[in-house]
Amino acid sequence: MESRIDRNLASRLDPPAAIALAESAALRGVQYRYAGWFVNGRSTANVAAVYEVGTGPARKLILKHDVADSAQLDRAEYARHKAALAEAPAFAERHLIAPVGEPIRVGDGSWITFQDVVGGSFMDYRVLSAILAGVPHAQVAGVDPRLVTACDRGSFAAVCTSVVHGLLAGWAGHPALQEVPVAEVLRRHLLHRLDPGQPLHDEAARWPERWLHLPGEPRPLPNPFGLARDGGLTAGLPPVQLVVGRAHGDLHPENILVRTEVDPGDYRLIDLSRYESDAPLTRDPVQLVLTILDRTMDERSDQQRELLLDLLVGGAANVRDMLPAWLPEFVDRVRDVQLDWIRRYNLIDEWRQQTLLSLAACALMFLGRPTTAPAHREWYLRLAARAAAAYLDGAADTGSAPEPGPAAASATAATRLAAGAGAPGDTGPVSLLCANLPALREAARRRGLLDEVDTLVARARLNQDIAADYAALVHRLSAGDEDVRHGLIGFGGGTPVVGEVFTCPLRRPCGRETRRPPSGARPRCPVQGTAMTQVLR
Repeated sequence: MESRIDRNLASRLDPPAAIALAESAALRGVQYRYAGWFVNGRSTANVAAVYEVGTGPARKLILKHDVADSAQLDRAEYARHKAALAEAPAFAERHLIAPVGEPIRVGDGSWITFQDVVGGSFMDYRVLSAILAGVPHAQVAGVDPRLVTACDRGSFAAVCTSVVHGLLAGWAGHPALQEVPVAEVLRRHLLHRLDPGQPLHDEAARWPERWLHLPGEPRPLPNPFGLARDGGLTAGLPPVQLVVGRAHGDLHPENILVRTEVDPGDYRLIDLSRYESDAPLTRDPVQLVLTILDRTMDERSDQQRELLLDLLVGGAANVRDMLPAWLPEFVDRVRDVQLDWIRRYNLIDEWRQQTLLSLAACALMFLGRPTTAPAHREWYLRLAARAAAAYLDGAADTGSAPEPGPAAASATAATRLAAGAGAPGDTGPVSLLCANLPALREAARRRGLLDEVDTLVARARLNQDIAADYAALVHRLSAGDEDVRHGLIGFGGGTPVVGEVFTCPLRRPCGRETRRPPSGARPRCPVQGTAMTQVLR
C-alpha cells in the first residue's frame, strides 16, 4: 500500500491521511509522487503539488488536506466550491479552478481533495501581492523577490478593476435586495468574530460607550461596535436594503492569481471556503482594498495614514497628490467600477451606504487581529468609527439619527488601544525564521548548513538581532527552491482566519500564527520548542 505514495509525500502527510490516500490510490489504480509543498500561512489546509500516474494520463495536481465539520459538510470548502461552479458556470470556467475527482475521507474529521493547477503551470501565474510588489513605490512586506513581477500603477489598477468588475458583472448575477437591520449587516460581515471567547469580542468589551472621542478626531464618533450590538444607535433608522448576490467571501491578494504578463482579464480566484450565493456584494471589493492597503501600511507615514482615512470614507480629492500615485488611482478605479455596475439598477445611493457598513465591518476585522500593530489598531478603529459616522449621517436623510452622548475621553481611548494590543510583537526576522524554519532546515540539510540554522535559532531565543544573518542565510539557501509558486513564507499583512489558531509563546511574540495539522497535536514553536498558545476566533 505504501508504494502507492512515495516516501517524500508520505512523510509530509499525517499518518492517517497518508494511509487514506494510499488506499484510495490502490482502489483507483494510480500512484502519487511528491512535486512540491506549499507552506501557506494564510490557509487552513496543508497544500502540496503531486504527480498522479497510473491507468490514465500522468498529470500534476494540487492536493489539499483540511478538516471539515462533520455536522456541516454542506458548508465545507469542497461543497461551496462545487456550488460556485454550478451556479455560475461561465464565470467559473474562466476564473475559478476545477476540483478533480471526489474527496477522500481520512476518518479523523479531515478530507483530502484535488484541484487543477492554474494554467497548467506554477510559473505563469502569480499571487496579486507579487504583482503589487512590482509597482513603483509600493513596498510590500513578505513577498519573495524572485516572485515579484514588474507592473506599472495603471496596469495594477486595471487588474484590480477587472477582478471587481468580474465579481459583480460576471459572478454576482442580478442583485437581490434583502431588508435587514443594520446590526444584521455587520453580523454577516463579522460572522463568529463577535462571539464570546473571540479576540474581537474582547476588543468590543473595551468600548462600552455609544460615542467615542478618539485620538486625532475633532468630534465624538459613533462606536462602530454599537452598529452590531447597540439598537439605540440605529433605532430611529429604516432597515437596510441590502444588495446581495454570489460572492467569494475572502478576497485578499493571496487568493487572486494573475498571469505574469499582467493581462487584466486573465486571473483566477482560489480558496472558496467562504463562498456564499447571497452575500453582501460590497464586502469583497472593500476587503480587497483594505487588504492591499494593509500590505503596504508599514510604509505609510502618519500624515499619509490620515489622508487615507479621508480618501476611503469621504473620497477627498485634495489628498491624492500627497499619496503614492498608485494608491489613489487604485482606490478610485475600484470604487468607480462598482458604481458603474450598480448604476443600471438605480441603486447607487443604497450601494454607497452599504459600502460604509462594509468598510466599518472590515476595519473591525483588522482591529481584532492580535498581530495588528498598535499604531495600525488605532487607525482601523478610527476608520471603522468614521465609516459608522458617515453611514449614520447619510441615513439621517430618511430617519432620525442619534445625537452624540457621553464619549470616551481621548486619553482613555489611547490607553485601551494600547491594552488591547498586548505584548509588542516583532513581525520581522524572528517571525520569518519561525514561519520558515521547517523549509529552512530541509534546504540547509541538503547543503550541509544545518549548524548555521541552529545557531540562528539559538540567537533568536536570546532576543538577539538576527535580521542581517537571517537574510544572508535565506539568500544562500534560495537557489533551486522546490516551492516555485510561493518560495519561503513572508510575514506581512494577512487576513483573519477562522477557528482554532495558535500564536507565538515567546516573551516578545513574533506575530506568527499557525494551525493544528488535521489529526495532529498542538503545534510547537520551532524557535522555543514549546507548545504554541491557543486562540479561538
